[in-house]
Amino acid sequence: MSSPSDFDAQASRFVSLLNGLPPSPGALDGSANGRPYVDQDTAPTTIYVDSAAGNDAFGDGTASSPYATLQKAFAVAPQSPNAPRTIQCVGAGPYNFGGRAVSDLYFLTIKGEDPVVVDTRTITSIGASSAANGIVVDDADTAMTVDQHRGKMVRFTSGPLDGQYGVIHSNAANQVSILNGLQGTSYTLPAVGNTYDILDWVTEMDFPEGNDYILSSCGACTVQNFRFTGLSKFLFCNDTDKLDFQRCRFEIDGILTGRGGSMFLSTCSVANRGSTFSDWGMVTSITQGMLMLRNGTLIDTERTTSDSRRFISALTNGTIETHGEVGFRGMGTKGITIRGSGVVRLSARLGSLFNIWRFISCSRGVRINNSEGWGWAAADLPDLYGSISGNYAVEATGGARVRLGSNSNITTGTSPNAVSADNGATAVARHVDGTIVVGGAPDYQEYTPGTPGNWSATAPTTIAEALDRLAAASPGA
Repeated sequence: MSSPSDFDAQASRFVSLLNGLPPSPGALDGSANGRPYVDQDTAPTTIYVDSAAGNDAFGDGTASSPYATLQKAFAVAPQSPNAPRTIQCVGAGPYNFGGRAVSDLYFLTIKGEDPVVVDTRTITSIGASSAANGIVVDDADTAMTVDQHRGKMVRFTSGPLDGQYGVIHSNAANQVSILNGLQGTSYTLPAVGNTYDILDWVTEMDFPEGNDYILSSCGACTVQNFRFTGLSKFLFCNDTDKLDFQRCRFEIDGILTGRGGSMFLSTCSVANRGSTFSDWGMVTSITQGMLMLRNGTLIDTERTTSDSRRFISALTNGTIETHGEVGFRGMGTKGITIRGSGVVRLSARLGSLFNIWRFISCSRGVRINNSEGWGWAAADLPDLYGSISGNYAVEATGGARVRLGSNSNITTGTSPNAVSADNGATAVARHVDGTIVVGGAPDYQEYTPGTPGNWSATAPTTIAEALDRLAAASPGA
């Protein structure tokens, strides 16, 4: 937290700016946070860091004389909306943010090396591509082993998707299934003859062993092109504003936002272990946190240590938001958990973007206020595609309000898009505890008053009967 003198410096400089006076060095350029004043016009646009060949004592942050650590680059970078800076990490690393907790990073782009091309392929035909299947392309190039490139990135190099990135959900010998990072109002496919590169990450971001890794009080920062590794428990974003991870790979325990933290996963490949904190998931939002999954991000359990770990969790006023298409793989037994006033919502429900959760495959689908949880929860779900081995795509209870995407197609053990508003007991769209599920099978129907059929002294046995009695007993009935 800033000291009183820091606050006074900010206030004084702000008043000077309002009065048209020349600004003196102060907190608005970062110096009140312990960073030296740097003239925004003379500071380098890109600051280079090389963990192998750099030097914090004698380097100057240029490409020819880089620093050795991110900590040094953070310390000297001016952090202002008028002078955003890029910190470029050179080579494979590994790098780390420094210590167990990092705070006060603003208006920075932190980049690893561009991913390396490991294969280039030419499309010979378009497979069974659809909203349910994503982009499926065939080729006649050198045969791949099954899932050789699972979780890697692609970059289209020609055609209507030229320059766009995606994440590989799976591959066969000469076929690749891709989650596309393109945003738009319709589903865009490449064409026969188009080419694309398969990419793998170069630069590693290694976390301290055995601890949570905390990013706190950070805002308007972008992190690109890193493979996150290590034995840390969770990457925890606390009190962050728009911390956007783009084209990153995660191989840690889990990702958690909370206490006002805001984090985006954009065209990312998430293969976390989920080996600790079994009450949470591979990706979790809790306690006023907001976690956005978007632009072709894949959540994959290939590295999890237990089939029973939760996949995605929104708990205790935490929010999971969807923007574009998101894919899943190997979801295990518990699937997606929303409880304790957790929220799932969509960006642009009114149609400016399509929102899809694809390849859902587990024994229990979206579980809202289940027996492990408590409290009210709301879920504005995207279009869901996949297969549930159990009876219901959605199981809700405890007064939850749920809306299933109108184009959903989830097969279950009973019927497509089957839902249960009584925690998986029966196929009902509403329950006496106030739970309502709209858009599934059966679909929710608004209540229409009828003539009560049972005025006995016994309690009503159905919610419709209870509502009929209340309607008939109301004044003017």
